Amino acid sequence: MNRKLILIIGAQRSGKSYYSNELIKEWTQAGNSALVYNLGKPTDFAAAKEIFPLNFNQHAAQLGKAWKKEPEFLLYEYKDKLCDFRTFSKDWAGRAAKTALMSNDIAALMFEAYFQYVSNCLLVIDDAKSIFRYGLSAEHIQIFNRMNHTGRKNPVENWRAKGSDVIIIFHSLDHVNEQLFDAATHIINFRYVFEPDFKNVANLQLRAELEKSFKALSVAPKYSYTITNLELLKTKIFIHQPKTI
Repeated sequence: MNRKLILIIGAQRSGKSYYSNELIKEWTQAGNSALVYNLGKPTDFAAAKEIFPLNFNQHAAQLGKAWKKEPEFLLYEYKDKLCDFRTFSKDWAGRAAKTALMSNDIAALMFEAYFQYVSNCLLVIDDAKSIFRYGLSAEHIQIFNRMNHTGRKNPVENWRAKGSDVIIIFHSLDHVNEQLFDAATHIINFRYVFEPDFKNVANLQLRAELEKSFKALSVAPKYSYTITNLELLKTKIFIHQPKTI
């Protein structure tokens, strides 16, 4: 299976959150798990249940000196119980979890653990500007470049190294790192508030497709969107049809 890395870009209340929630619903109804990272308001992604990862010091307090020598993200709380992240895929099959932004030290361990243990999962990174402000970490690159192989140590043998799909959400094209254009398989655009600086997109063919998308959406009904296939460099527009009484 060729996994997908989808960039979803659009202004607030443009339709991208609704679209993302529908993808999560589709994914979990098929028996897979989903994990939303960088949760904003507690009401965001209402169908997902919030989990609370233990920070670095809490991990050390639970697991002792040996863990400090070889730290690994292992523990989170859900419904006041400690849970093992290594069994996330099995524990959350058919369901979605969500978590707030973590500190850099524990986030790095979490993304490394995600690559090692989690497969058959949809990873959603919300409001990604702050996360990728200074580029992609080694842990992000490992997941994005090897999406077909996440879960190499998944304890469920049939799910081992089955991979994950990834959704990364931005408010503006200007906030997307060039490395993400290289890793992405699709870009889904909703309407923007301001015209982005298309010159930041180095690939001229992709730039042309994104400019065409922006112009089409600027005159389309609200909640319309485009999907650009980055392998084919082709764009389709989906016009929202408002309900009539």
